[in-house]
Amino acid sequence: MSEHDLQKTLKKACSIEETAPKRKHVRACIVYTWDNKSARAIFQTLKSQAFVNDEVQLFKMLFVIHKVIQEGHPSALKEAIKEKHWIKSLERVHPQNSSYSKLIKEYVKYLVRKLNFHAHHKGFNNGTFEYEEYVSLVSVADPDEGYETILDLMSLMDTIDEYSQFTFASIQSDSVNNECKIASLIPMVAESYGIYKFVTSMLRAMYRQLGEDDPALAPLKERYELQHGRLFEFYADCSSIKFLTSLVTIPKLPTTAPNVSKVVELDTNAKEIKFEKRQPSPERKQTTSPVKRTPTQTPQPSRNVSSTFISPVATSGTMAQMIPTVTAAVNMVPMMTGIPAQQQQQAEYWAQQQQQYANEQARLEQERQLQLQQQQQQQQMFQQQLQNAQQEMMAVQLQEKSQQQNDLMALNQQYEKDQVLLQQYDDRVQQLESEIKTMNDNATSQLVNKDDQLNSLQDQMNVWEKKYESLAKLYSQLRQEHLQLLPKFKKLQVKVNSAHEAIKQKEQLENKMKQKDLQMADLIKDRDRLRVENDRIDNNNANDSQQIEKDNLISEDKMALILDASLESGIATIQESIYNLDAQGSWIGPLTTANHIMTLIEGSSETATEFATSFNDLIVDGMIEGDQPSVILNISEFSIAISTMVTNIKAFSTTTLKQEESDGLVDLIERCAREAQYFFEDLMSDNLLAMEDEETRTDAVINANVDMQEKLQELSIVLEPYLNRIPTTSKESNGHSELVETAENIEKSSQILRVNVDVNVPKPILDLSLAIIDAIVALVKAAIDCQNEIATTTKIPLSQFYKKNSRWTEGLISAAKAVGTATKVLITTAGNLITDNGVNASPEEIIVASKEVAASTAQLVASSRVKTLPHSKAQNKLEDSSKNVSSACRQLVDHVMIGVEGNQEETPFEFTSEHAVKTAEMEQQVTILKLEQSLNNARKRLGEIRKHAYYLNDDDK
Repeated sequence: MSEHDLQKTLKKACSIEETAPKRKHVRACIVYTWDNKSARAIFQTLKSQAFVNDEVQLFKMLFVIHKVIQEGHPSALKEAIKEKHWIKSLERVHPQNSSYSKLIKEYVKYLVRKLNFHAHHKGFNNGTFEYEEYVSLVSVADPDEGYETILDLMSLMDTIDEYSQFTFASIQSDSVNNECKIASLIPMVAESYGIYKFVTSMLRAMYRQLGEDDPALAPLKERYELQHGRLFEFYADCSSIKFLTSLVTIPKLPTTAPNVSKVVELDTNAKEIKFEKRQPSPERKQTTSPVKRTPTQTPQPSRNVSSTFISPVATSGTMAQMIPTVTAAVNMVPMMTGIPAQQQQQAEYWAQQQQQYANEQARLEQERQLQLQQQQQQQQMFQQQLQNAQQEMMAVQLQEKSQQQNDLMALNQQYEKDQVLLQQYDDRVQQLESEIKTMNDNATSQLVNKDDQLNSLQDQMNVWEKKYESLAKLYSQLRQEHLQLLPKFKKLQVKVNSAHEAIKQKEQLENKMKQKDLQMADLIKDRDRLRVENDRIDNNNANDSQQIEKDNLISEDKMALILDASLESGIATIQESIYNLDAQGSWIGPLTTANHIMTLIEGSSETATEFATSFNDLIVDGMIEGDQPSVILNISEFSIAISTMVTNIKAFSTTTLKQEESDGLVDLIERCAREAQYFFEDLMSDNLLAMEDEETRTDAVINANVDMQEKLQELSIVLEPYLNRIPTTSKESNGHSELVETAENIEKSSQILRVNVDVNVPKPILDLSLAIIDAIVALVKAAIDCQNEIATTTKIPLSQFYKKNSRWTEGLISAAKAVGTATKVLITTAGNLITDNGVNASPEEIIVASKEVAASTAQLVASSRVKTLPHSKAQNKLEDSSKNVSSACRQLVDHVMIGVEGNQEETPFEFTSEHAVKTAEMEQQVTILKLEQSLNNARKRLGEIRKHAYYLNDDDK
């Protein structure tokens, strides 16, 4: 795709219509990023175009950016991060009181947060959140980083929830034109489900590796369960929107959040991220080695009750070294004889110390026994508390059991009620199944009728294919013969020219030989000159072939210019109809019905297909050898068909519908006309030359025709309800009988103008009125011949044909009645002119009646043209009769206008002063303003009269 095609695609994707962007246009932008491995051209185009001026176009542009980031090439995400400040500035473009301002602000807020997330977390290649892709890129991660990633994703999920709430509120407040707003939920559904699956897998991995009892994961699990409930409600709301479910599959979530803390064995082939605490970098370690110190082992206090008491400081071994025992003191007595009294006192002191130590040991033993008794008492108290707790638990279990029994009884009652409802639902389902069966039978019968129609159309197509093949063979044979004769003709022409020159030269030579025999040398020179000239002629012949090739190229360029001019003429015709569609004022013309408009829509569809077929044939055959007149004729017919359809729909909406319905229908027909204009613009020579080959050009023509048919089909669906206002044709009435009755009534009514004519009546007016009536009778008879021709070409009776094509039959009958009514008005007006000497008739009434006749005959011709065969002699006769009626009406109008202008007497201007001139000028302006006001009032009254006439016709029928 080139940048020019990209610009056109973005214009169509971000169109001003308040509809959802077409999937093929958004898909083309995504494919462009993968083909070019870059999205820079998309952002440059979006920034250069004036999409931000309209809030609908700006909202669609944000949707396109989101889809490109989400599904485009990974480089699109990097380009979007670079353009983050530009995207941030889009929320300040439109004021806060517009209908899309809040949605645009919330959408920009979400996109900026998404881009900030991707800029901070590098483990994602594109805008989606695939856990397997993240694991393949980041195999080992820090638990703190994983914790932070989950928190950021949950914040992003909250932003999606806020945007969805704003969108649903906007949809509820605005009951129409919600497709554009609903379409923005498509990427939100996919992205929220991706975040949900990623967070689920990430939490399970963290619980599996860090353990179920890790208290740091509890807040994440609680927030995950809350977001699961909100996401379940979001998907439920999305499932209730039929338009959204037709575009994207809504995920189905369980009613309760899955238990992510439960450790489940992982599949052997599945990949999972590993969480490891990262070691500090070597730069942070101390450069100097620490001093090695032997740690002192401090005694750990035991966890029993006895740990509260202090153990003795000295052990038995150490005390034995410090204080001698009693036996040692006794053994030392003999040795102490003869020892001074001081040493004896020292021995007594040691004996006293030993006695004190023994007393201390006895006291400690008593305290240990007391502590043991206290421990036993505490154990008894604990046993008593345990028994009390068990009794309380049993009481709670009994209470819960009774509550469960009550709940079970309530559930049984609810089950019985549900069974009754299910029985009612089963009865309703059986009733609906019987209705569906009836509808299927009706559809089967309709399909059988359609199969018969398809078979007849297939037979006709086979006949036309055989005719086309025979004509193609004849054309190729004649072309080959023509090409074979062309070189022979050129050779003969060269020989004839050479012969003429040789004869002239011979005569000159004979005259010179007779005059002077002495000029032989000069004759030899002339002979040499003739040889040189002969060589030059041969060279000229070679140059002529090259000139022919150049002429062919020039002719091809000229044909391209002619086709461009024809296409521009068609575009101008369509643009003029669009301008008239938007212009103010009431419709002045015959009353248009919905059946007639449906007939014009079918005709426009057929002319569009014929134009596309002939243009493709021209592309395949070439500009020189192709059927250029057929293409130019189809361009004219297609543009005129669209213009006629637009004009009649304008008349129908103005005279029949209410203001709101009229505005909606006018907007739809304007889009149809714009599509036809785009059809012509895409086939200009500049656009065709930009395409690579013939297949691409033919595909472009086919795609444009498909878009046109979609618009016409949409218009037909909108007009379908208005067809019910007019009842269908009765069994006794059909188009043929209505036309015969119209012709007889016109001939009977015109007898008043052919007998008892007053002498004072102007003979030219009477003659022209009778000429119009005779032309109308011939027109109706030609229409009867067309119906007879249809009866001979169809395989079913004419009555069944009318019943089968009831919509077209209603249009034909309505057109025939319009012709009869207009002719009756003309005869009545001319009769008043004859009987009352013009007292009760005016020239203006004659003009209006003749114009009404011309318009109604055009409606009859258009209705008859839909079902007649191409190049039908009866239809050609009908077209000629219509031209005769229009010519006769034009002559009558011109004659009456000449008489009106001749009767006006011009009074000379006589002004005595400048004040008198100014006064007369102001009086004339006042008169003009009064006449314009009267004209506007008359037009409004005419529109109201036409509306009442339309409803009156419905009541009569």
